[in-house]
Amino acid sequence: MKVKRIIIMLMFSVIMVLNIFCSSSYAEQNLTVNGINVSKGDTVTFSYYMSDVDSPIEAAGAYLYYNHEYLEYIDGSIGFDILQNAMVNVGEESIYYCAINVTDGFYFKEEGLVVTASFKVLDTAEGATLVKNTFDEIFTFENEDEDLTDDDYNSRTVITVNDSSGNTAVHSGIDANDVTETFDIALTSENNSDIQPESTDNNISAGIIIGAVIVLIAAAAVVLLKKEKSK
Repeated sequence: MKVKRIIIMLMFSVIMVLNIFCSSSYAEQNLTVNGINVSKGDTVTFSYYMSDVDSPIEAAGAYLYYNHEYLEYIDGSIGFDILQNAMVNVGEESIYYCAINVTDGFYFKEEGLVVTASFKVLDTAEGATLVKNTFDEIFTFENEDEDLTDDDYNSRTVITVNDSSGNTAVHSGIDANDVTETFDIALTSENNSDIQPESTDNNISAGIIIGAVIVLIAAAAVVLLKKEKSK
């Protein structure tokens, strides 16, 4: 009976070790947006900046991609600073915006805010996700026949969480849901806000630790049984 009680106690110890390990493993799997730790219910603000564009931009159109299963766009939160009177079309997994100024253009020689938008982290969010700005077209006065590429300018993305200072961008977006021109959204794995796969390192470590604990428990039980029989 004594041996049985000890074995039962050892089994409970195994369960406790597994619970502690699983809890710590879950805590290590941080929910992140663009690498920034967030919590469910947080408000995440994405801001995209551009600089070193030598010539004023005459026209630009871009998609702001986000994963709607993990992030909910906050209505009216999209804003612009330099791209005044940009037209906006909000979709399920992306926001399309475009702006044109054939008279003066938009200046991004010095760093300026292109677009900002806020999202709520949903209860279903787990692991990691992205918000990404991708230009569909961007033309300057100097080059009206060919899109600028990523090599033609510098960009910077900023993520803020629960920013109490508020969104300082000029909310000049015009609802473009009734625009006659249709813009196709290519929701590829490159552009879309895919969930990053879970790392296998934690699973391997868990298997090693659990296996070692089980071996130790079994060895202890065998020793106790031999001692009991020798009495």
